[in-house]
Amino acid sequence: MASDFHVVVRRYGPTLHLAPAGELDMEAEPVFGRVRHGLDCDVAVVVCDMLRVPFMDVTGMNCLLALAHDLEVRGTGFFAYNWRRQPRRLLDLVDRVDAARSPRPADERTATTAALRRTLSARAEEGRHRGADQGRAERAPIGMGGRGRRWSRTRG
Repeated sequence: MASDFHVVVRRYGPTLHLAPAGELDMEAEPVFGRVRHGLDCDVAVVVCDMLRVPFMDVTGMNCLLALAHDLEVRGTGFFAYNWRRQPRRLLDLVDRVDAARSPRPADERTATTAALRRTLSARAEEGRHRGADQGRAERAPIGMGGRGRRWSRTRG
């Protein structure tokens, strides 16, 4: 039986937008494999809209986790959003089971599905903790070098 699972891929500058649709199970592995294989080196962030995924099993979750891991290794951000109830519940269950089996204290443990739950605000906070203020120190102080560049439209 043929699967109707597919992923619509759109590119907006350095952002790659993925919109999977259908049941995210083992049939999704080759689809996400093609997405990973086709990534350009100039993609800065991948966003994945999960709204059209009503069902996800552990195999489908692993497809997403593999994608998130590959992107992290490349230094590319990954965000999944618009989770439906059943996939979100699966993420909760997997994290709960892993937490119960882990010998590490809760404050030292990272949730198994953390890469799929990352939000833009959490990513910004990570950047601040990693020394984003170093970037500010390299710029000229405000007031030095003029008022800055002003962009305007010109008629031609």
